[in-house]
Amino acid sequence: VLQGGSNITTAAGDIAVFVSDGSGRWRCVSYQTATSNVPVITSWTAYTPTFTGFGTVSGVDAYWRRVGDTLELDVRFVCGTSTATQARMSLPSGLTSVTGPNDHIAGYGFITVASAGVWTVIIEQTQTYVTFGKQDGSNGGLTKANGSTILSSGNVASFRAAVRIAGW
Repeated sequence: VLQGGSNITTAAGDIAVFVSDGSGRWRCVSYQTATSNVPVITSWTAYTPTFTGFGTVSGVDAYWRRVGDTLELDVRFVCGTSTATQARMSLPSGLTSVTGPNDHIAGYGFITVASAGVWTVIIEQTQTYVTFGKQDGSNGGLTKANGSTILSSGNVASFRAAVRIAGW
């Protein structure tokens, strides 16, 4: 049984998913041609990022995956002794953000401090890292911050972000 009752002319590389309805009939629930633009979605992969401004971090639980031309990040870590150095975290090896737009929010996260405000993940053009900011009564979320402005030793940080990658 085909969707819409129409015949399908197949070609090499097309993908169809059929499900049995239990009475000997099979129903097409999905059909994708080989030539259509389906985004690549990879499985989550663990990686070990490099951090700047957060001292010696611990408990790092960092994952990435590709969704089309976008890198998705899912990261959690414990801050070491933070410093007055711009807060950064490396992207997986070999990946660089696209050209344009100017600095923008790629994601946001939270930390284990009740009055911390929203912690922002900022992506810049053609970089191999993300920077961080903090949106609260004293700071703008698009302003790159030093590690000591965002986190203190022992704070746990967790965030999700999406970064468009050059060449994907």
